[in-house]
Amino acid sequence: MSYKFLGNLIILSTCCFHLFAQGPNQVTQNQITYPSNTYLMDNVDNYIYNQTMMRRWKPYDDFVRISCSVTSLKAQSGKRTIINKPVNGDTLRVDLINVENIDTVQTVYSIIKTGEPYKGDKAINVQFLGDSFTSGVYFRDAFIDSGYVPNVNLIGTRSISEAPGQAHEGRGGWSVYKYFSNDTSDPYFYNPYWQPKGKYRYWGSTKFWQNCYYVKTHKNIKEFDIKYFCSHYDLTFYSQEGKRLKPKKNDLMWDSDIKSYIRWNGHKWEKFKGDSLNWSFNYKKYLDMQELKKPEFLIFMFGLNDFRDGNLHPNFDLWDREVKEMIQSYKQAVPNGKFVICTPPTSCGVLNNQRMQFTIRQNAIMWEVRKHIIETFDNIENQGVYIVDACATIDNEHGFKEQGGMQYGNPHPYPNYPKLGVPIAAFVQYYRNK
Repeated sequence: MSYKFLGNLIILSTCCFHLFAQGPNQVTQNQITYPSNTYLMDNVDNYIYNQTMMRRWKPYDDFVRISCSVTSLKAQSGKRTIINKPVNGDTLRVDLINVENIDTVQTVYSIIKTGEPYKGDKAINVQFLGDSFTSGVYFRDAFIDSGYVPNVNLIGTRSISEAPGQAHEGRGGWSVYKYFSNDTSDPYFYNPYWQPKGKYRYWGSTKFWQNCYYVKTHKNIKEFDIKYFCSHYDLTFYSQEGKRLKPKKNDLMWDSDIKSYIRWNGHKWEKFKGDSLNWSFNYKKYLDMQELKKPEFLIFMFGLNDFRDGNLHPNFDLWDREVKEMIQSYKQAVPNGKFVICTPPTSCGVLNNQRMQFTIRQNAIMWEVRKHIIETFDNIENQGVYIVDACATIDNEHGFKEQGGMQYGNPHPYPNYPKLGVPIAAFVQYYRNK
């Protein structure tokens, strides 16, 4: 057993749960996991779906009960809790209760931190980094359309449609490890963070930028990859041949035609042997090269592509190392910045889905990911790292698109996106003046 101290409360957590019964004397049990802080927006409907925090091996044996100040609650059921008037500093209690004997199996406490919408005269810079959730701008309603976060500059190299000056760094299908690589053979691959150490600056492959031009100049493109991976980039600094316009000395690119790195020597592009280059995730060089403002908040949402189709017992060693390297690189560039790790989805949809995905298994894997993230990265705010339980807002049943009794678009909860951004917006509003 282990004890965690939170204010005047003592949280008792047990470590005796098993994924599967492995013998006659071992019992499979449900479990809940929840971060130590809950970020809610004042006078806005904040949704928390009970099943997102629960390991559901026996879904009918136990249920989750959420409690806080009565005046905070707008609605509550066995499925969800809606909080509209959160009390800053209040304690949110999450109980796992056995159906048969009504005993409390496990209790977790979290401190409510409340953000006020529509307030903030001073501009703030925020960056969203992630996979297809980010590429699909799940945060748009909470950060742009609603006005909850005024005077916000969203930073990145991919522009947001119909939102002038706003951008992001989401790439569909990507996992954390892809941000630690450079695939010159893939014409749809561009990773602006992965840079050679020293004086060289890498700008991607010529074929990638040629494809971006193709997307910009052709309508009704049928090829999915070109349209999906090569859109919403600023082409001001590239020619139709995919080469950098007005390059600086020691700029590097991959010439897709001759299959070689090329370097601008100050006068022309020349072949360059890249075997000796030492690459790393370099957030400062990324900001300098792209001439971007330093984001006070870096919002990180990964996990689905990393784990959901893999082992039921994920190995997190490499993932942890790379995430910590991202954090370190960001903090070196923005010492006072806040690196925000969002919980990934533990609700991936129902079994009746057009993609024929075994979502129960995916939910189980992603709960292990959620548990690991909370155990590894919670309670280290003194290092500038925070957890926001964004994906607790996902309705596993009605948060997805549906037609004829079949869900489609899994695991993307498109109808749920407006709710998904609210706790992140609450976090930014809570900390923007601190």
